[in-house]
Amino acid sequence: MRGNNIINVYIIEGKELNSTELTKNQLLIIETYENRTLYNDFRNRLLEEKGDDIECTIKIRIPDLTIEAIDEYGIIL
Repeated sequence: MRGNNIINVYIIEGKELNSTELTKNQLLIIETYENRTLYNDFRNRLLEEKGDDIECTIKIRIPDLTIEAIDEYGIIL
C-alpha cells in the first residue's frame, strides 16, 4: 500500500497527538474542521514527489488546517 510509512499527527490546542491518542472530544473537533480533499491532495502530491516508500510525519494543525510533512531528520518536505 502506498504511504505505509506516513504517520499523521494532529496538533490541537498546541498538543501534538497521534491518532491513537485522541479522545472522543478531540475526534469531534477534527471531524468538525477536517477537509479530506485538502489532506488527500497533500498526501498524494507528497507520494508522487517523494515515492511510495517515503518515511515522514504529516502534521495537521486544527482548526486552521495547515498541513506540513516532516521527514525523520526534522526537515520540512
